[in-house]
Amino acid sequence: MNIAELLNIKYPIIQGGMARISRGKLAAAVSNAGGLGLVGTGGLFTDEFIKEYEIAKELIDDDKYFGVNLVLIEPDREEKLEFIKNSDVKFVTISGGNPAKYVPILKEAGKTVYCLIGNSKMAKKCEDLGADGVILEGLEAGGHLSKATSMASLIPTIKATKLPVVAAGGYADGAQVLAAQVMGAAGVQMGTRFLVADECEVHDGYKEAIIEAKEYETDITGTLAGDPVRQIANDMTKQSLEYEKRGANEEEFIKLYTGTLKRAVFEGDRKTGSMMAGTSIGLVDEKQSVAEIFEELKEEYNKALEDIEKAKKFF
Repeated sequence: MNIAELLNIKYPIIQGGMARISRGKLAAAVSNAGGLGLVGTGGLFTDEFIKEYEIAKELIDDDKYFGVNLVLIEPDREEKLEFIKNSDVKFVTISGGNPAKYVPILKEAGKTVYCLIGNSKMAKKCEDLGADGVILEGLEAGGHLSKATSMASLIPTIKATKLPVVAAGGYADGAQVLAAQVMGAAGVQMGTRFLVADECEVHDGYKEAIIEAKEYETDITGTLAGDPVRQIANDMTKQSLEYEKRGANEEEFIKLYTGTLKRAVFEGDRKTGSMMAGTSIGLVDEKQSVAEIFEELKEEYNKALEDIEKAKKFF
């Protein structure tokens, strides 16, 4: 299976539904370039999400389409669900909660639904719910993540379900797209690579932090609380890890985290902002347009194909 064929897009790449980041301009640019862009609900009030959805509709080419990501941990998820259900959007990803209630509702509304999952057990449950596909997000991902790595979990997940499995977490290079396909993935989801796109409306300070960071310069906070999040290492993440070690109370964590994502996205605060990013930051080294990113991904993919042909004689 290949999502390029299944979803009628040029390249088997879905743009991640990053909180506060996956807005209309970026989603339209990704879809126009041949991938599948998503407008995310995460970190946005319902009216803000609808505004970004309308921006994407204005910018999308006539022969292309974009999708949305519905985040279930948000208090206004039912309002957003109602809008999505009655909109002309065709593709929806579900993340951040139990999709059991939401998959049937969206399917009844005629949507193609992919669930963001963290392991093979969850993939089978989503298949039983009637989902059209799953996105396996591993430990390498930026933001909220699962326990197992995407590569180690990929084959077990593919074996556990008949649904197409999209690999996510740590993917930012065309060679990785090919590697995921060789392992049986239907495609990949990318987030961090698109964070530095010209069409991504985050502060330049955030983009520069990603470009300058090495693959090992991230921290995972919130593990003890059962809500692990990967971010670029900075003063805030170090303080958070210190809080976890000494067993700080909930009030201290709330005070520490309040406004951190907003400061990262809109102010470029590299010291106390929550700059969510995956381990693929080591592969991202310049600002580019979305179209340029796809051209580079294509070149990397084809180069990897050539390398495989050369390596055949060794097997």
